Amino acid sequence: MSKYIWKGRSPILSKEILEERRIQNELDNTVAGKLRKKHKEVFGVEPEFFGLGSDDDWDNLEAVRNAIRTGKPLNQYEELSLEDRRLFEQGSIEID
Repeated sequence: MSKYIWKGRSPILSKEILEERRIQNELDNTVAGKLRKKHKEVFGVEPEFFGLGSDDDWDNLEAVRNAIRTGKPLNQYEELSLEDRRLFEQGSIEID
């Protein structure tokens, strides 16, 4: 890295920025990170998950793989029926 990038920043802030980049790099190199990146390359948008669950949940990984395979971007909110969307927006239901 160039010394000019860090000019004028405190050593603590510089260290925090480097640590954030390291963590992001680790996340990007997981299976979930690579699939998310591929989805963004193919469709131009990040996959949209709905409900709770982690990125590396098996079902979410399969959903992203399937989206790439079928050529349709993943947006789980749009896949809800109109009635489920309405209920969710009213706070009447929670979807996991």
